[in-house]
Amino acid sequence: PPVPGAEGVFQQLMGDLEADEKCFEADSWSLAVETGFLQQHKKDVMKRQDVIYELIQTEVHHMKTLKIMSEIFRKGMLEELQMDHCTVDTMFPALDDLIEFHVQLLSRLLERRRESLLSGSNKNFVINKLGDILVNQ
Repeated sequence: PPVPGAEGVFQQLMGDLEADEKCFEADSWSLAVETGFLQQHKKDVMKRQDVIYELIQTEVHHMKTLKIMSEIFRKGMLEELQMDHCTVDTMFPALDDLIEFHVQLLSRLLERRRESLLSGSNKNFVINKLGDILVNQ
């Protein structure tokens, strides 16, 4: 069974995710920021930001996949098909731990993006520091 409170945090994050996901609809950072802002940066900065953007975008998609596994497959097997908890837990080992890990990682990545937004903008950002999030994860 899920950790108490984790489901609420997960649901809140998924709601936030839908809003934040719109920020990551573009294929790359270079396409997500305004052209004038992009042109202020050197090629190496652009490449680095594209990679960071792709990392966050991948994490957003991974959380959606985990939500589908948890809310549709696992929940459906337990509630609709009335499958045994042990059987379902065997099919989805450590799913709650994975969700908790990725909730924390994605929350920190999105917070870093918000902190890195250019003042007065909701599109233009440069993330200069990321290693601390990855090391602490």
